[in-house]
Amino acid sequence: MATKEKLLFVWILVAVAFGFLLRHFWSCAAYMIEKIVALSLVSLPCVAKFAVAICGVWLLP
Repeated sequence: MATKEKLLFVWILVAVAFGFLLRHFWSCAAYMIEKIVALSLVSLPCVAKFAVAICGVWLLP
């Protein structure tokens, strides 16, 4: 295998591992938010406002 092929293979492995980590994180976060809303600890409109605020920060330059 050439060096470029090895580097591409490593990048693919890193991307797959990163994808698994993010998927696990988002599934845990969604589960916790679901439980908080189901137990009526926080109302759904408050959770929606919080989500909009987080997404809005990502859009800022």
